[in-house]
Amino acid sequence: MKIDHASLIGTFEQKREQVRKFNLMDDDFFTVVMQDKGAFEVMLRILTGRDDLHVTEVRTQYTMRNLVGHSVILDGYAEDAQHKVYNVEVQVRDQDYHEHFCEI
Repeated sequence: MKIDHASLIGTFEQKREQVRKFNLMDDDFFTVVMQDKGAFEVMLRILTGRDDLHVTEVRTQYTMRNLVGHSVILDGYAEDAQHKVYNVEVQVRDQDYHEHFCEI
């Protein structure tokens, strides 16, 4: 769901109903929720099956510039206590929700 200026206008009830439609596969909602280090850590623990994972740094919509190739914007980037880096990209295809997890 994309948030635009028109969607910000309305009553409290209208706004609450709009928020109820959000889920973590919505890019804007994912970005806001995953700025919380604890939330990102819980998600990574679920995806990796590692209960010992401790996130030390989180960045959402993190841009990695490349002067000689393609630059990328990562939906979620995190580093754990062992300096292992995680890139989480949210993909929505064919109206189904598919999580794509990549460990770097």
